[in-house]
Amino acid sequence: MIDLNFISKIALEYSKARQKNGSVEKGSTLNLLKHCAMEVIEATDAYTILCKSAIDDEFKQQKDFSLELADVIMCILIIAAQENIDIEEALKDCLEKNRKRAEI
Repeated sequence: MIDLNFISKIALEYSKARQKNGSVEKGSTLNLLKHCAMEVIEATDAYTILCKSAIDDEFKQQKDFSLELADVIMCILIIAAQENIDIEEALKDCLEKNRKRAEI
């Protein structure tokens, strides 16, 4: 199983290193949330292209879409690490909340 808390800490380290070399702006939580929203838009665009793609393009378009989804997840993991959130526990809590909603 993947250790999301471990990955989030590594992703935060990479993010801080990118800030030091000037490739990204300061990674405040607010800036990261805005960046995450932009990543969602990029994933939406990639999915729209995937839906319109010809059959021979489909594999590349699927790969592009999957990478955009991964960018969204990575951004969220960075935020979780920065805010000292146990993302695995938060996901379990969210899953349980949704399970209860599904019973209604």
